[in-house]
Amino acid sequence: MVDSTHHDPAVNSCVTPVTGNRFVLYGDFDGDGQPDTLTEHFFSEIDNRETNKYYKDMDYDLQVRLNDQQEPCSFMTCSNDYIDTLNTGNGGVFGLSWLKNEGDLNGDGTDEVSYISDWADWSNLNTCHLVTWRRHRWEELYRFPINELSIPDTGDSSGAGTHFPGFIRKIKPGKMMVQFDNMGTPDSAIIRIR
Repeated sequence: MVDSTHHDPAVNSCVTPVTGNRFVLYGDFDGDGQPDTLTEHFFSEIDNRETNKYYKDMDYDLQVRLNDQQEPCSFMTCSNDYIDTLNTGNGGVFGLSWLKNEGDLNGDGTDEVSYISDWADWSNLNTCHLVTWRRHRWEELYRFPINELSIPDTGDSSGAGTHFPGFIRKIKPGKMMVQFDNMGTPDSAIIRIR
């Protein structure tokens, strides 16, 4: 773990860790009619504890290098003890850049979740994952490419202040429209899910 007293030879001054936001999402993820809460965690596998995502006043290349030294993992835990951890990224990740309750898209009575991991890389190409809690585990229903520049920067984890509708729109149970990146061009498709 890099703390405020650590000096990196490539950095002429002390580094200051910045915790960064943590997403919180509400919904009925197991279909029991009771509210559940998913909470993002950003964990250092070196220190085996919650850690910072960023460093203050640090250029991106050094952010990536210092982040990598922490061997980070990003995951969501649920307030409902019967819902297991949702792993969203290991190594080379800054946590999540998108998280949304999509509602019950497939008509099974549970809310589906879309998320995008914030990879510590130099690419604007990423993947939106659509998952559901089914048969006592998180199951990926669909994934599709997105351009990170299309993710709104709200400044916090609530999404407040943005009118961005998201990447997925329900048409009817089991049928949705996804907005994706097709070789650098925005595109959409109708997808069936179960």
